[in-house]
Amino acid sequence: MTHFEDLSPYEYWKKTWPQVAPEHAEAMLNVGWLDPGVPYPKGRSAAEILAALREKALEPVRLMRGVHHCGFCDSRSPLPFRSEISGRQGWLGNGELEVTAADGTIFVAPTLVVHYVGEHDYLPPQSFLDALG
Repeated sequence: MTHFEDLSPYEYWKKTWPQVAPEHAEAMLNVGWLDPGVPYPKGRSAAEILAALREKALEPVRLMRGVHHCGFCDSRSPLPFRSEISGRQGWLGNGELEVTAADGTIFVAPTLVVHYVGEHDYLPPQSFLDALG
């Protein structure tokens, strides 16, 4: 997984689609782009936060053909992680999710952020959590 500091400008698109900038790219910030070699903020998130992330992950943006596996887990699953809520199921590790704040800031996270929050106690920035609702 590519690591980006939380709340740094979103620029993953420059590596994947240099010819096409996402609409509103200047208002986009990174959240949850974790790497095992880099410490990250830890804490328990409320169940409502995890549920909201799972819901967002059901409609990912900028889907990729490949799959990222969790670098923190000991075993690598041959299938990507799944997110399930209200009987609907989505895959994690092959796209991004976006959360828009009231001020227009767009937080961009890999879909694996659901797994990071739920299984590895990743604590996203408060501004992201506030926008998530």
